Parts: sequence; C-alpha cells; structure tokens
Amino acid sequence: FAPPVYRGTAPPSRATQRSWCTSRSGTDNLAPQTQTILEEKPSVAHMMKLNLAIASAFFVALCGAQHTELWTKFHDVAEWQGDWGSGADVEHLGRTCDAENQTAGCVVLFIADPHDAKNLHSVPLNEQNGFLNTQWYGAAWNLHGHGILGETLPRAPQDFQPVCYIVNVSGSIVMGYEEGGGDTLLPCPGTDNAVPFTEAQILAPNADLQDMCSQCYFSICSARRSRDPRLCGGPNEGGVTLGSSSDARDTVAQLYEQVGPAYHCHLTMTDENEACDYLQHQQHEADEGYAMDYGLMCGWDKVRYLNISFCDCTVAAGRHDRCSKNECVNMAYQGVVCGNCWGCSQRRSHDSIFVLPNAKNEYDGVCAHVRTAHTEVERNYSKMMCSKSLFCRDSDSWGSGCDFHCENFGIESETWIDPRCLEQETSAQRRLLHDDDADVSSSSDAPTIDLDTPLDWGLLHPGFSAIKATKFKNQRR
Repeated sequence: FAPPVYRGTAPPSRATQRSWCTSRSGTDNLAPQTQTILEEKPSVAHMMKLNLAIASAFFVALCGAQHTELWTKFHDVAEWQGDWGSGADVEHLGRTCDAENQTAGCVVLFIADPHDAKNLHSVPLNEQNGFLNTQWYGAAWNLHGHGILGETLPRAPQDFQPVCYIVNVSGSIVMGYEEGGGDTLLPCPGTDNAVPFTEAQILAPNADLQDMCSQCYFSICSARRSRDPRLCGGPNEGGVTLGSSSDARDTVAQLYEQVGPAYHCHLTMTDENEACDYLQHQQHEADEGYAMDYGLMCGWDKVRYLNISFCDCTVAAGRHDRCSKNECVNMAYQGVVCGNCWGCSQRRSHDSIFVLPNAKNEYDGVCAHVRTAHTEVERNYSKMMCSKSLFCRDSDSWGSGCDFHCENFGIESETWIDPRCLEQETSAQRRLLHDDDADVSSSSDAPTIDLDTPLDWGLLHPGFSAIKATKFKNQRR
C-alpha cells in the first residue's frame, strides 16, 4: 500500500491533514444505510470492506493511532478511578463528586491531544500560554524505584515526554519546547547549543516530530545546566509567549501545530457548595474556554495515580485558585507539587518529593517517603519532616511558616512532635511531654530509615553525567 500521488496540485497542508486525523474512521461510524448494505449485500459488502481496509491503512499511515499513548494512559486512569468527559459545555461531571460523601474534593486533568478536533487550538489565545502546568513522568526513583530523579535533568523520552509546539514567530515557523508552568516557550535554536531545525525539516511529511522535540528540550535545558525542566530559560534566552500577552515587551508566538499532547491538572480538596462542579465547569470550561477531553476523579488525593509532577489548586467554589500552605503540604504527601499555593516554595516541594533521600540533606525526599513508608510510625515521622522541610527548617527564621508547621506538629500533635516547635511553648506545656501517659513521639524517637539508597547513575543517564544546576550555574558546555 502506498499513499496517493498528487499530480498537478500541491499536497494537502499539515493543517488539512490534521483535520482528517481528527475525524473518526471505521464501520462503526458509517451511515445506517451503509451498514445495511454491508449486512444485506455480500458482494457489495466485500468491495466496500476492501475499500475501507485501504482507507484505514492510509488513515493509519497518515495519522498514526487515533489518540496518543499519553491520552490513552490518562483515559485509562480516569476510567479506572473516575469518569471521562468530552469537554461538552453541559456535562457538569463535577456534580457527581459533589454528591458523594465518601470522598473529599476531586481532581480534573484536561488533555489537549493533537489528534482531537478540540485541542489547544480551541483554547482562547489569552489562555494558551498557561495551559500546560505540569509534566507527566513514567516513574520516579523515590516512588517507583526507577525513573525521574529530581537532582538531574529528566531524560526524554525515557523519563518523561516533553511537550513541544510548532509556532509562528515573527513570520518564521519554528519548533519550541514548552516548559510547563514556566509560562515560556523556548524555540529551537534558542541557545548556541540547540538543534537548528529548519522550517522545511519541521514541516516535512515524514518528520519525526516527537524525536525532534526530545532533542529540542534536551539541548535547551542542558545548555543552561538546568535540573528542572520547568526552568530552562526566559525572554533573555529567546523565550516567547504563546497566544497573546498584555506586556508589550513580550514576543508573541502563534500556535501552528501541537507536536504531542498538552495537559492541565487542577484539584480542589472540598466538595462544599458544589466546588467540583465549579472547578470542572465554571472555572475551566466556562471561564477559561477549555473544551477538550478530560478525566475527573472524585477524591482529590487520587492525583497520585496520574504520575504528574505539579497540579494547581482551587480552595473553594466561587473564586479561582487561592490555595495556601495546608493544601500544599497535603499535596506533597501525595507526591505532587502545588503549582499555585500561596506561602509554599515550589522548589522546596519539588526537592522534598523528587530528590533521592540522602544523608547529606535530611530534607531531600522526605515527602515522597510519606507514600512509601512501611509503618505508621515511619509515615507520621515523614509527614512531620515533610512539613518541616516546606515551612520550618532548623535554619529558617521563625515566621508564619513555622507557625503553620507547629499548629500540626507542636505540643498538641496527636502523631508527632517537632522539638523545634517547643521553643515557642511555655515550660508548663513542655512538661506535658514527660507525663507518664504521654504517647506521642518526638524527633528524638525518629525511626531508622535507610537514606543512602543505591543508585545506578549509568542507568539513569547513560552516555552522559548527571546535570546539577547548583554546580554549573551560568556555565555552558
């Protein structure tokens, strides 16, 4: 089988091909009269099936699978733990979670798949730049024993699949890496070390765009010795704003084509006042124009099933976002960084989850250990250390972060007491620790946890050494 030869006219544009790929194919979508022919007239049916087979082969050769692999993974998780929606304006799937009493809140993940009619092109221009707010990863060393490790730049595509867009920048068609939450699209070649893909290479019918995207991502981020794929550059490194910008200083790029799926995660920890319906429908579909497929899971803590690094948070119905320390630390317990929580460092959260625990830094990886702890004692201790890492390290000056931490792990804690919290308590309160019937542990009773987990660096980064931002800051290879 060979694709048709176009004689006398130019082949269809990538945009036209994309429109073909968004339409479904197969006998299940034929008109009723065609289905009747297939059932009642065998000879005609044979010829039609042959034509359908040829058309199907051409469709697969042109478009590949109907959906990307990542779309399928998100869909399977949503079907397993919740519901899958089409982005229709009347679905209101969030109300399902609001009506349940067994779970708290919900998590929704919108996915703009390039094979769908409703993808990033359907998002209003002023929302395109902030749509991608996380990264999906195959596995994490802390949570699964292999895969992404927070102190190195994740490999592509082994550790995660970078998201790239083909965009029009000042009349030129270029490929760019989208940082995901960094709100910056970094075109190749955005640096001296980037791969200089030409417009002809990008638009070639047989171009391996996903492989080009992986090269684009790695060349840009490694040139800056970044260990965080969300922090690989900005306007000074050629970064542009996708869609539109209110800042006249920004260079604005127009979306031409998605290379792979882009996705947006958001959760709320309450279902009071129909918070899940507000999150899924009002905030994202009505106010922000998201019309693509999405997965909705009742119970915000099911975000752990998505294998994503970041997720945004809305505290309650009626006002977008506005989450703070409480939501941040509870998300960290589930292995996810809050992307918009007030008063909580995303860098600390990231390192406390994704950096491998080690004897040199007692805070690295402590939040991940909440999920992997073997006993309740270890889990309680790790929760205290996770909160301490985010808000009240021993080197931190006392402030609102320590006040919040000690509300949960001070003298009245029912799980674990941080001795530092006792610095602000009265001597009478401190004596409570020594009562005969006191059964709450303190850090002096910390369980023994093996922090020096063996790591095969060659397996993590075959062919090149680990990249550490602090050691090579402001240097280039």
